[in-house]
Amino acid sequence: MTSGIVGCRFFGADYGVYQNGIDELTDLKFCFFYWNYLSIYLGIDDCWTNEVEFLMDNVVIDNNFENPSYGIVMSGWQSIPDYSTLRIQNSIITNSYCGWLIDFDTSFYPPVMSNLAYYGNYYDDNLGSSGFQVNPMYLAQSPFVTPSDPNGWLYFTDPCSPVADVNVGDLWQSAPQQLLTSIYEDGTPRDNKGIGFGMPIPLSYATPVGELACDIHSDGIVNFRDFAEFAADWGFTGTSAADFDEDGTVDVNDLNILSQNWLQTSYIEPNVTDNGDYLTLTCQEVNDVNLSDFAIFLDGEYIATRDVVEYPELLIDKMKNSGGVLNIKEVAKGDNSKPYVTANVAVSFDAPYKWNILVRAF
Repeated sequence: MTSGIVGCRFFGADYGVYQNGIDELTDLKFCFFYWNYLSIYLGIDDCWTNEVEFLMDNVVIDNNFENPSYGIVMSGWQSIPDYSTLRIQNSIITNSYCGWLIDFDTSFYPPVMSNLAYYGNYYDDNLGSSGFQVNPMYLAQSPFVTPSDPNGWLYFTDPCSPVADVNVGDLWQSAPQQLLTSIYEDGTPRDNKGIGFGMPIPLSYATPVGELACDIHSDGIVNFRDFAEFAADWGFTGTSAADFDEDGTVDVNDLNILSQNWLQTSYIEPNVTDNGDYLTLTCQEVNDVNLSDFAIFLDGEYIATRDVVEYPELLIDKMKNSGGVLNIKEVAKGDNSKPYVTANVAVSFDAPYKWNILVRAF
């Protein structure tokens, strides 16, 4: 398999991406498709399992009402038994004649689809029932902020660039992961063309809470990098980033301020305590941010919401999940329902007694 198509924009094409399974399918991640006749075509014809293996993750398809336009078309004969190797997840499809289409004239089976958001399509899909999807969200309108003056804004092709704020109201705790990972502190105007501007952002992204005292390097944490800068300016008189109390001298008073902020971060983080067979999850308290509740995601799937004050903890039984390293992520709701996304925390789900219990079960 190739490394995939990552962080690309496809604009105004008859076929944004055309793939034939005989030549293997290439993954698509953090890509933006805009105003295409057919954004993604996946042709699968007598493929082996490794050839049909495909992941589409964090992709936005906005065909800008191109008529008749299609988001994803899947076609071809299949003879393989493992259809779960084709996965489409954490993405948005909007402003298409048909969001995604499975060719009825072939033996194509539905892929594994999860955390997909739709709005503004004439048809979201061409099936009588698409109940095999996990956590779809059918929205009446765009969940993104519409600007008053979008003039002068550019398309962003960098997967780390800003995207629009999300306002999903009471649905925020069960919204598709793509929406929840598309939150930045400052939104980007979208114009009136659906998704229009912006890109999804990497799952490792964390929303900054605000300015962090003593973070001289502006890397989100107060650590030895900042101390080295502070030590280099020790005793300096004048303007210095290490003069935290701004009295004109880098002295012991500034050292006290540095010690008080040592290892502080400008991000909200999941608190994870490993108790052997169980994990206890809470949400980090942050100065000057009043958190009300937080949603918890395990490897991108929503699992629970907790109240920070009334009901702050969640126990996860490691033995009820697949083994290996899984990622925990949280989305915390702050003042005025402002959401803050945390970075992933990797946790080992190899419970110490799992093998013994399996042996006794036999």
